[in-house]
Amino acid sequence: MTIANRCWRRISSATGLAILALTLIAVERAEAEDDHIPFPKLQTETYCRELVAKMLDPAEQKQEYLKCMGEELLRSISARPYWDLLSGKKQRWLVERHYKEPRHQTYGTLQKYLEVEIGHACMARELDCQKK
Repeated sequence: MTIANRCWRRISSATGLAILALTLIAVERAEAEDDHIPFPKLQTETYCRELVAKMLDPAEQKQEYLKCMGEELLRSISARPYWDLLSGKKQRWLVERHYKEPRHQTYGTLQKYLEVEIGHACMARELDCQKK
């Protein structure tokens, strides 16, 4: 066996090991990306404050603010059981991308997102959504 062949074997086996290591890292990252994250605690105060900000009557403004906060609490409670039906990737997108801006931090948008994504997963038969 020539020196060139021996060198090629060493390089190709080292390359094979490197490719194997990179593949294992990629698989590990993909599995980590699908890990579910906890239900988000949104700062709905900002959303509700902006919603009532243009009202002129301070009493009405306070009343509507409190109403908004109550509705957000109810939406949070109703959305929580469905959170884990989303993939970890979709959960992560919502928390890390969509909810960066305070104006997006409302359980109303979360509830709509859950409805759409779960409905889509049912239609694609990714979830078992049989009528009982």
